[in-house]
Amino acid sequence: MEGLELKIFNAGKLFSDLLFPRYCCSCGQPLLPEEKFLCSSCVSKLERTTDAVLKSEFERKFLAEGYISDFYAPLYFIKDTPIQDLIHELKYRKKFGVGAFLGELIGLEARNKILSWKADLISPIPLHILKKASRSYNQSFYLAKGVAKVIPVKIKRTLKRKKFTTSQTTLTHEERQANVSGAFRLRRFSNVAEKKIILIDDVITTGSTISEAAKVLKENGAKDVFALSVCLTQLPSRENQD
Repeated sequence: MEGLELKIFNAGKLFSDLLFPRYCCSCGQPLLPEEKFLCSSCVSKLERTTDAVLKSEFERKFLAEGYISDFYAPLYFIKDTPIQDLIHELKYRKKFGVGAFLGELIGLEARNKILSWKADLISPIPLHILKKASRSYNQSFYLAKGVAKVIPVKIKRTLKRKKFTTSQTTLTHEERQANVSGAFRLRRFSNVAEKKIILIDDVITTGSTISEAAKVLKENGAKDVFALSVCLTQLPSRENQD
């Protein structure tokens, strides 16, 4: 019976793709029924991080300040590649499904690590009210929804962005830190005391944004703060984006 149901499901997907063709977010080629947002050729171009790199980057970005207990990002952000196209679709073209897709990817690839954190909740990095008004949504919330499909963890908005910050793209590490300093506060009625919290964002470059958000949570009694991201921008001689 299960085999028959699977055949019916696949036939339904084929019929749906005939009526409403889906195309790769990067190269524009038609997608096969089993493909989501990227074709297999573009998926093969994604560059994955390694445990050794993540350990090194944790020590470099987060260890000294002590606000982040651990972090994970499965992919490198590289300009003019399929991952940039995916992030662009999520952030600027209202492709909410891309967020859930990428969140599920994080959850599946880091399932054991995330479960070992024993987190009480997952909290999206918030947008300032002006940026959210212009974009109409927060992409990190959809990433959190994707993770929550795979990992049994509650989504809760714990922070509010009180300071409008300029784009981090062209800033140095010191300028990024100054840019986000004092950018967050705890949301009214949020109780994070003794909670283990996962912060999630789309891209980590220097870690300044995540660290500033984690600082507020720790100052308000959070027991541990962990960081999740789709991408890490840390390939040598590559151009970075935050």
